[in-house]
Amino acid sequence: MKGINLSPVVTAGKEADASIPLKCDALKLRVSRRIDIIITMPAETPMLKQYMSLKKEYPDSILFFRLGDFYEMFYDDAKVASKVLGIALTSRNKNDKNPVPLCGVPHHSSEPYLAKLLRAGTR
Repeated sequence: MKGINLSPVVTAGKEADASIPLKCDALKLRVSRRIDIIITMPAETPMLKQYMSLKKEYPDSILFFRLGDFYEMFYDDAKVASKVLGIALTSRNKNDKNPVPLCGVPHHSSEPYLAKLLRAGTR
């Protein structure tokens, strides 16, 4: 494997042979495959900074992030959740070089979605 695509990923453990130069802070996460992944993101909104701060505390879990009437998921959480839940995967900043993948579920009906994710073996 040459690397892991976690848009926007810079490096993925020893196996990555190239990196994408971005001006931003780096966040080191531990994933279940025991591969260290460095995720970098462009200077984003305060909301995405808060999301990444929380994600750092719970790297192995899909994070439901409350925004208004929805629980939103971003980046790889959104990619995994959209497949498992059968919901649309969309993105923030679609015209940027690195759009942010996202999906969401209504907060008032989140329990069946959570149950489905748990049955699928996600945390």
